Amino acid sequence: MVQLLLASEAKQSLSDYISRHSDILADKFLAIIYVGDNSSSASYVRMKKKFGEKHGIETRIYGQEEEQTLETLTDLIHDLNTDDRCAGIMIQLPLPSHLQPYATKLCSLISPQKDVDGLGGQLLGLSTIGVRDVRPATP
Repeated sequence: MVQLLLASEAKQSLSDYISRHSDILADKFLAIIYVGDNSSSASYVRMKKKFGEKHGIETRIYGQEEEQTLETLTDLIHDLNTDDRCAGIMIQLPLPSHLQPYATKLCSLISPQKDVDGLGGQLLGLSTIGVRDVRPATP
């Protein structure tokens, strides 16, 4: 029998999980890289930030200026990967047109341990062979 997981049930399950493990996240933060001014993306970022605040998770937004370059974003991702306080990194897609060709490259720079969305490829590859230490937000 196939069980349908409704969004509200998934959200509640995630909320319960975060509540049970809040001590692990006490001094950590979630980094969201959001470049440009796409209104749909802005809405998603606000929802993610609101969800984090509701659960006591500090959420930091980076890279909002449209004129970000591949180099500045690469440096930012490197800094976040090596920051012990950063528990997870998300890149809000789509990126502006001048960066969109590099979306896959930028996502692949995120450490698998911090790849919240699982877009870097390593988590997907591991899951296809049945090895998965870190589960992405989406299957």
